[in-house]
Amino acid sequence: MSEPSPVPLRDYIESRILAERNLIDSKLDGHIKLNDERFSAMQRAVTKAEIATDNRFSAVNEFRGQLADQFRTLMPRAEAEMRLKVLEDSTLERQSQSKGLGQGWAILVAVVGLAGIIFGIVAVLRGHP
Repeated sequence: MSEPSPVPLRDYIESRILAERNLIDSKLDGHIKLNDERFSAMQRAVTKAEIATDNRFSAVNEFRGQLADQFRTLMPRAEAEMRLKVLEDSTLERQSQSKGLGQGWAILVAVVGLAGIIFGIVAVLRGHP
């Protein structure tokens, strides 16, 4: 059997350094690729979050617009109370007028009834000598 030929120490060390360098380069390439994938995933997540935030803010802005529309179109409380007071006063006035009218009719009926009774009594007295 033949003995392996002796390799000079310098060649051996250089080959080991080269092998280690290749191993480190391949691991580094793997880590770089993994970090690039992670960074890409984080960018996609940030983009999705920005889109979701924009959608939420557009919904909030739409809600604010609806509130502004309501504020412009709804009647203020003071004005509503004033109008209700006017309606209430008008209703009370009509009720008092109808009470007065009802009392007028009662007086009229009483006068006519009294006149009828008086005429009746006069007619009965004239009919009996």
